[in-house]
Amino acid sequence: MFHHSASQLLRGLVAVTGALAIPSIVGCGPTLRPTVRPGDAGSERAVDAAEARDGLYRCGPQRLGIDDADDYHSVIPRWWRITRGGFRAYSTCSRDTTIEALERMNAIGGDLARLFGRAPEEPSTVILLRSREQYNGFAVTQAEIGELPPDSMGWAAFHYAFPCDRWLDRQREFEHPGAACAYWDARTDAGRAWGAYAARHAAAQAFVESIDPSPVALAKFRLDPGGSFPSAEFWGEKRVPLWLRYGAATWCERFGPGLDPSTAEAVRSWTLGELERRGGPLPLDDVFAFALDPTDGARSTHLMISAGALVAFLVGDLTKDDAAERPEGRDEVVTALGEFQRSLLTQAPTEESRRAAQRLESALRDREAEFRELALASR
Repeated sequence: MFHHSASQLLRGLVAVTGALAIPSIVGCGPTLRPTVRPGDAGSERAVDAAEARDGLYRCGPQRLGIDDADDYHSVIPRWWRITRGGFRAYSTCSRDTTIEALERMNAIGGDLARLFGRAPEEPSTVILLRSREQYNGFAVTQAEIGELPPDSMGWAAFHYAFPCDRWLDRQREFEHPGAACAYWDARTDAGRAWGAYAARHAAAQAFVESIDPSPVALAKFRLDPGGSFPSAEFWGEKRVPLWLRYGAATWCERFGPGLDPSTAEAVRSWTLGELERRGGPLPLDDVFAFALDPTDGARSTHLMISAGALVAFLVGDLTKDDAAERPEGRDEVVTALGEFQRSLLTQAPTEESRRAAQRLESALRDREAEFRELALASR
């Protein structure tokens, strides 16, 4: 028998062998655990030790010290390839920055598993680039290696992270790793600070892609990787609606998971202040439609922050105590989220997942006024 605190129940979370899960999926599938798996760290560090024999790293046919190795790997596609826990980084940043970024990514893995009711079976891939200039070149033209741009939708234009829907890893037999891309410019304090936000956002995008791939569209793309990319089919296969995907990424980026506890409340307050300055959360019909527009960065950013705040509201942490103080209607939202999670966990037909997502949206619409009130009163 499980024993749950009132705050956990109201937040829709219960303890399950050291992790947390939505009550309605307890017992219907494998226990949810964070994406960091036992044994990963040791094996990865053993590989690192071999790589860094006598303080030298393998860089093509030669071995170099760390400074020269960082310089060697600063160019696409000679990036570092480093795995930690639930995430793999292809990075042109320094090795130290890359490992710090991976630590930030793994800090949100468990929260994402609890939100979606499952975790990826393999590490999710994040491409981490060292500057905005390199990021722009990769997103728009992959100018450094002469490939098709990985961003078929143009979404890199208004943010510092984007899903790489059109990217195939040609060094791994045209594998589609479901990557997301971000940049972390460690040359300045501001660049380092924003890099942490970007890394969390990209990690969440990659996590969702790992649990919600598009196998039919990708099979077609692999047959002719130099041809047109089936964007409509790729995104049309998804079970997770776009608002929830971007909402989860913005939630991880700005609303608490993985943030330094000493600054998390200030970051959340600052984000909600930004939302207020933009006129408050967008209507939920607009959020659920989630019509991102690369030519309208202000509107697209407003959509992302609204969706992030909605996911925070969904899991009960838009404020420190909103779930504890406002339990009315919580059961309907928890039940709807649990049904959606179950459809992902059991690999139900896509249409079943979409119907479950629509029921979740309906439950949230019933609480739209409360969501808006909390979002505007939570600073």
